[in-house]
Amino acid sequence: MAFATATDVATRQGRTFTTAEAAAVADLLDYATAAIADAALKDDAWAAALTPVPTILKGLTIELVGRALANYEGLTSLQEQVGSYQLMKSYNKEATSPFILTAIERRIVRRTVGNLNYDVRTPTYTEWYLEDIVS
Repeated sequence: MAFATATDVATRQGRTFTTAEAAAVADLLDYATAAIADAALKDDAWAAALTPVPTILKGLTIELVGRALANYEGLTSLQEQVGSYQLMKSYNKEATSPFILTAIERRIVRRTVGNLNYDVRTPTYTEWYLEDIVS
């Protein structure tokens, strides 16, 4: 089960979807949810069982789908020229997948589900002093 609905995406974009668009958005929502579950180091079963879905994860799901809708072809570069019309497009699907989370987005996901994989702490005075001596 996706973390958001097609209606949520339509509301965010300020429009309504046709039946075909709503079906496509439903698939994109599943992909976005799977990407978020992966970033949380969880699986699809975890995502399906997550109730209630934290608002931040719902919002991130909607944003990922928005990215996919805005650049569904994976376009990385577009150049046009008017005189003697010329159009050049560059694509790189692997580098521009809308479902690849940024480092900040991954951190938000892991913080939300309590899976940061590291401890954040301030070194003690002794640790700081010893580090200063050795370096």
